[in-house]
Amino acid sequence: MRDMVFERKRHFKEFLDSDEGIATNILTNRLARLEADCIVTKKPDPESGRQFIYSLTEKGIALIPLLVELVCWGAVHEDAPYADPEAVRRIGHDKVRFIRQLEKGCRN
Repeated sequence: MRDMVFERKRHFKEFLDSDEGIATNILTNRLARLEADCIVTKKPDPESGRQFIYSLTEKGIALIPLLVELVCWGAVHEDAPYADPEAVRRIGHDKVRFIRQLEKGCRN
């Protein structure tokens, strides 16, 4: 979800290429669970018949404020690896606007 929200990733390979180095079978399982819980949808990519596009549902988009709070938590705890300084700055400037922009981006 983090990569979908903050980095606009939509394809399996994009998730697979994330810094964590997640195994293919684990990523497949996590995406399937998110889909089963109606947090993401999976649709065929019209540009490539072999790929799928993953998107957040409204239920998934409703989790964005929680993800933003986790970023804030990470900014306080230096050992948290995902506190992006630019995101923290933007959140500090106007958290509500930052959240609305993320939500809008996930609806496009």
